[in-house]
Amino acid sequence: MSVINETINVEMVKEVCNGLLKRFNRDYILTCAKEGRYPDELYHAFCETGILALGVPEKYSGLGGGLTEIVTAMEMLNTNGLPTVSILLTAFPRNTVLKHGTEEQIQKYAVPTISGEVKMSFAHTEPNSGSNTFKTSTFAQKTERGTYILNGQKVFISAFKESDYCLVVARTQKSDEANRTGGLSLFVVDTKSPGISATPLNIGSFVPIEKQYQVYFNDVEISEDQLIGQEGMAAKYLFDALNPERILVAAQYTGSGEWVLAKGVEYAKTRAPFDVPIGSHQSIQHPMAHAKAQLEAARQVTYRAAEMYDKGEKVGYLSNVAKYLSANAHYDAANSVMQAHGGYGFDNDYDVLEAFIMSKLSQIIPVSNNLVLNYIGEHVLKLPKSF
Repeated sequence: MSVINETINVEMVKEVCNGLLKRFNRDYILTCAKEGRYPDELYHAFCETGILALGVPEKYSGLGGGLTEIVTAMEMLNTNGLPTVSILLTAFPRNTVLKHGTEEQIQKYAVPTISGEVKMSFAHTEPNSGSNTFKTSTFAQKTERGTYILNGQKVFISAFKESDYCLVVARTQKSDEANRTGGLSLFVVDTKSPGISATPLNIGSFVPIEKQYQVYFNDVEISEDQLIGQEGMAAKYLFDALNPERILVAAQYTGSGEWVLAKGVEYAKTRAPFDVPIGSHQSIQHPMAHAKAQLEAARQVTYRAAEMYDKGEKVGYLSNVAKYLSANAHYDAANSVMQAHGGYGFDNDYDVLEAFIMSKLSQIIPVSNNLVLNYIGEHVLKLPKSF
């Protein structure tokens, strides 16, 4: 298997991904799903080949490179039917630690993620506040000893129980005592700490992606050295995680969209109940062509956003646009393929229904497309605030 072992560039990433694709394919993922197990071999291969070292500075034993290299890997692997949620979950919380953590925190939490020794998750969403970060109610009360006592709930937390540490958004100042963006802090919490419990959610997906959890913090004591950056500054730090996350999921969605579209195109070339391939009919052909055009547009914006991020430029607008376009393109692709398959699309042996379910989910997470439009309307078009 190819292993990255020198100064990184996009072509090297593609070479390594090609090596991975010779070992792992969609059949492997479906086998894991049928056996009810996580694709551990694929995750370990991400570690062995250096995929999980992308974006980490060489001085920390990483491979350097930036978001563009990670985007390249995620799109390429998803285009071939391999899920990359583990790469996403590693990259964006780790990036926050690398940017705002102390040297000791980087060595403890970030560096071990390269080898897979440490897995990280991210706890942001809450049952009653959803995407409204500023309505966060999970609270970390500072004690006279300098520690914090954490109480609250989080929901839709990917791979919480499977991770070693979780980057948790919590209030350290009551919302009525702070301005809209103040009073939020970030903590790295040991997921096995006393007082933490997590319940898996019954999510309707059968491919072995990371499980989703509702997490409860009940008088969880955390030390001051688990605070990332300055207390009360999380609103600023968060977007060092959330903007890259949106770019990374955009790469994931464009790749997944290309994968399902390819399945649909192949089916439409051979399915001929009325003696001619259904792909010759515009009612089948045009939706697929539309999806292909949308996927290309999303891809261009995604790579542009990653390039700007790597240069240190502001990417709030383009990261949101990339997420919006890729999610819609993903859905259009999967919807056109489901329509082409007809009743067979609901037969799991055709491996289309799962793609359709995930494509709808892509319009909702990690930020809903409606909120993206709110952002563009208010901050780009300068229209009145709509929510």
